[in-house]
Amino acid sequence: MENKYLLLINLEKQTKKIYEEKFKKENYSFLINKDNIILVKKEVIKNEEKIKGKIKQDVKNNSEEIIVRYIESISRRYNNYGFLYINLTKEINNILKDLEKHKKIRVADQRITWRIRQAMLKAIVDKEKNKNKV
Repeated sequence: MENKYLLLINLEKQTKKIYEEKFKKENYSFLINKDNIILVKKEVIKNEEKIKGKIKQDVKNNSEEIIVRYIESISRRYNNYGFLYINLTKEINNILKDLEKHKKIRVADQRITWRIRQAMLKAIVDKEKNKNKV
């Protein structure tokens, strides 16, 4: 199951309300909705995956909860960089696939933390590039 994950950091109150309404209309589920951080998930279910058992989903949900807590703690470090809109779909889905393959990998593994930090740093760099163009 390839899910879509979006992270928004450093939102103002009015902007946060607008995004909350938008995500509710588009049937996203909120994983984090605290202070100035929003992490949303939209499940994309294929016909083949409806047939499979729910055992894999339970493993993914437990791993996903741990990853979400980690994303929340890391995103608080990037408060000084202004508003960031980050698509974490590829990173989180790859992490969940790795956890499914190698059950002995700990969530605090460097490979996992590195992917999430790189995604956030890419968003910061892209934002700075766009500022310099204007």
